[in-house]
Amino acid sequence: MSNSMRSFCIVLLLLACGRLSAQNHEHRVRNVVLVHGAWADGSGWKGVYDILVKDGYNVSIVQEPETSFKDDVAATKRVLAQQDGPCILVAHSYGGAVITEAGMDPHSRIEVRSSYEKYSFALGAGIGARDGNTGREGGTCDRG
Repeated sequence: MSNSMRSFCIVLLLLACGRLSAQNHEHRVRNVVLVHGAWADGSGWKGVYDILVKDGYNVSIVQEPETSFKDDVAATKRVLAQQDGPCILVAHSYGGAVITEAGMDPHSRIEVRSSYEKYSFALGAGIGARDGNTGREGGTCDRG
């Protein structure tokens, strides 16, 4: 991820978190899960991770195996299952499809309050990246 793109993602993520800071302190979302894009790894999120941790957020970075879409979703669901409350999912590129699938799991005990995909495709539940260009490009998806 380039420095300018990383900075842009940081600003957008902080804006999303700032919006959540207006919430009642008891119900404030404190968990953030970061998902990298294809042909990358979680280290690309280090700068964002450092800023969010400094601001008091509980941050997890998913290390996708990139062996298949199904395996990447499963890795993300495992990290979600480790959260201690509601969370925000953030992804770059291909990770947008992964968080869309993982975050919509009706069997998850974790509530995903919001997701943000940067330069990605948010595909419908059950639709993989290879199923065609049926998603929408980037944006946010508030879930509650």
